[in-house]
Amino acid sequence: MKKLCYISSMNIRTLSEEKTDYETDALPVALYPERMIKNERGGHGYYGRVINRGSFDIETIASDLVVAGSRRSKTQIIEDWHETCAAIIDRLINGCTVEAEYFNFSLQVKGLFEGQGDKYQKGRNSIELRTRPSEKLKQILADLDCKIAQGNTHRPLIASVYDAVSKTEDRVLTQGGFAEIRGDNIRLYGTDESVGVYFVPEDTGLETIKLSEREIVSSQPGTLRCIVPDSLVKGGCYRVRIVTQYMRTTKARKEPLSCMSAAFLTIQQAFTTED
Repeated sequence: MKKLCYISSMNIRTLSEEKTDYETDALPVALYPERMIKNERGGHGYYGRVINRGSFDIETIASDLVVAGSRRSKTQIIEDWHETCAAIIDRLINGCTVEAEYFNFSLQVKGLFEGQGDKYQKGRNSIELRTRPSEKLKQILADLDCKIAQGNTHRPLIASVYDAVSKTEDRVLTQGGFAEIRGDNIRLYGTDESVGVYFVPEDTGLETIKLSEREIVSSQPGTLRCIVPDSLVKGGCYRVRIVTQYMRTTKARKEPLSCMSAAFLTIQQAFTTED
């Protein structure tokens, strides 16, 4: 397969801590058993899921470009990006569609109106961004291959984090409340000291918090329930990280595996009767 020049020179050291068979010309995919739908032979097949190698901001992308040989400095790349985004947003909020090289952007209004004379109401109506791939990006995706990561069928994966107090998913966590982490193979298992649930802050100046055993309510392969620590900083943004040696047998895998929630969760103070 022909190497994709737009990513082959990127600094893959910034991608994640995972060291599995990464290739720059193939999308890393893990297979998971599909228990509900049977295949043509009457057995259960597998569905593919892209291996999440982390979420990165524009500073990381700018560093990638510098390593790849960009003539601009990291600061200049970031400034150019912010100016470009501001110009795109200005066009969008004035009703324009922006057709970029790889993506097409436009805004759309959601929610029903009661009549021709009705007005836009926040809460009932909302404005959302619509993103569509350009023909050029469609061709790139059509040419892209997938690398099936062997042995990754039992890797842990966090699908969502539910806050029982606010009854929201992947948005907030409430100090002292209960959280339900949903995913695959996330049961806490093994004797390695790193096994556990961590709250990793977006702000590097804040401390990463590991839950104690008494803060773990229950731990199952698909669901983990825990208490949200009061020590998390109100207004701070955290991601949930799980480290486990679980491998669907009575044996623990030798090397712990970890997974991280895709969403950053904002910490809110517990509700009171006055609220």
